[in-house]
Amino acid sequence: MSDELAERIARRRRAIRLKERRRRQVRRRRLVLGSVLLVLFAGVAFVTLRHSGPGTGGSTLASAGNGVTSESLKVPGAQPDDSWRKHEGPVPILMYHVIGDPAAGAANSSLYLSVADFQDQVDWLDDNGYTAVTLSQVQDAWYNGATLPEQPVVL
Repeated sequence: MSDELAERIARRRRAIRLKERRRRQVRRRRLVLGSVLLVLFAGVAFVTLRHSGPGTGGSTLASAGNGVTSESLKVPGAQPDDSWRKHEGPVPILMYHVIGDPAAGAANSSLYLSVADFQDQVDWLDDNGYTAVTLSQVQDAWYNGATLPEQPVVL
């Protein structure tokens, strides 16, 4: 084999290794970003649930104790006050798949978040000034000039 051919083969192998390394980096970055968004969403959800309950116009999820009831699914969202302003910018939208421990042998166990971790995340959101709002409230703000809190987030 000539030196030129050997060099071309070596360059091709290096290019393939570099491409695969980049592909792995992109996958890792996507996983980290997804995890961060999941954590942020969990925190906002917990803040919303913790600060609402019977008689507050919010969800009864926090006071249900051990689960979601059909009544607790009626969540009107945060109620506007004088601190809310017109908002046309982006609003984070967070989602959880399952809050709780996965059953033994559950498929996609990485989609589960423990209740304790969820509570920690929502505490963080609360400590950092986030207020959960509904998609309807965001839509009203974007298209009808309605108001939102300073740091809105949709769960």
